[in-house]
Amino acid sequence: MKSIIYLFLFLCGTVNYAQQLHKVYDRGNTVFFSANSFLGQEKVSEYNNSYVDQNFVKGLSEDKREFFTLPLEASKRLLVDVHFSKTDSVYYYNYYHNVSYSFPVSDLVVKGHWSGLDLTMDDKPYYDVEVGFALDKAKLKGIESQYFRAFISVGRDNPFLKRGNVNLVKWEELKNPKPLISLQRMSEECNRACDSSQQWGINKTFKSQHGEMDYYVYQIVGASQCSDYYLVIYKRSSNLIVSTSLYFDNEIKSYNHITVGQRKEDLRDDEIDDSMWIGDFLKGKQNTYWGLESYQYVCPKVYFIYKDELQVECIIYTG
Repeated sequence: MKSIIYLFLFLCGTVNYAQQLHKVYDRGNTVFFSANSFLGQEKVSEYNNSYVDQNFVKGLSEDKREFFTLPLEASKRLLVDVHFSKTDSVYYYNYYHNVSYSFPVSDLVVKGHWSGLDLTMDDKPYYDVEVGFALDKAKLKGIESQYFRAFISVGRDNPFLKRGNVNLVKWEELKNPKPLISLQRMSEECNRACDSSQQWGINKTFKSQHGEMDYYVYQIVGASQCSDYYLVIYKRSSNLIVSTSLYFDNEIKSYNHITVGQRKEDLRDDEIDDSMWIGDFLKGKQNTYWGLESYQYVCPKVYFIYKDELQVECIIYTG
C-alpha cells in the first residue's frame, strides 16, 4: 500500500489542508480519520459511497467488516481524489498527553470502517461504510493510551505546537457571587435562543482560570425548568470581558454538566468525553477550548477567545 501512495503523490496536485482539524478514532492497532473533508460533495453521500463495493463488504466476516483495508483499485481512486501531495505530511496532536508527531503521508493506509448499521437501499441490504486513513499506533512513540484524544491535520504546514499545554478544566463552584453580566442580558439571550419570554435566574456559578483569563459559567434556569450555560471570559490584566457565549440544548447539541474539582486521571472515559478542555496547541492561537457541549448529527468545534472557532471534521453516525 505504501508504494501505491508514493506513486499517486506524484500524480496529484497540492492542496493545503492545514486549517482542517480531524477527529481521531481508535481502531485496533491504528488511529483512523475520515477522508470526507478532502473530497468534494459530489464524491460524498450519506448512503452512496463510490469507493466501497457492497458485495465486497458483504463477503467479509462481521469482525473483519468493522475495519478493513479497501481493495486496491478503490484505494487508488481515493488517493487520486483527495489530492495529497508528496510534500504533504500528517500531523497528529494528542491533547491528553500534550505531544505532537509528524509523518509522511505515505505512512497512511486506506481503510473502510463499517458503522454497524444494516440499512436497506432499493430493497437490498446496504452497509454504511466510512472511508478514511489509518496510522499505525506503533509510530506514536511515548504514549500507550488515549490515542483518540487527538487531532490530525494534513498538509504542507504543521499547525500544531511541538508541545502544548492543554488541560482538563478544573472548575470551582462559587457561592452567590455578583455576576459579571447582568441577569437581564443573560435572560434576553436565553429567551431569543429558546424563542420564549420566561423569567430566568442563576442557579450555579462556576469559575476556572487559564493564563491571564478567568472563565465563568453561569447555569441559568428558566421558569419552565429549561436550563442553559452562559460562558463569560474575563481578562484580569485589562479588567475587561473579552467574550460571552450561550450554550443550550437543541436537537443537534447539548451542554455538558460541569464536574467540580476532579482530575482527568480520576474520571471514566465517558466523563472525560463530556468535560471541557482548554490550553494552547495551535500555532498563533491562544486559549483554545472545547467540550462544554456535545453534538449529535453535526461535528464538534474548537473555540478561541474573541469569538473565533474552527470546525473539526468527524464521522457522523446516523443510527
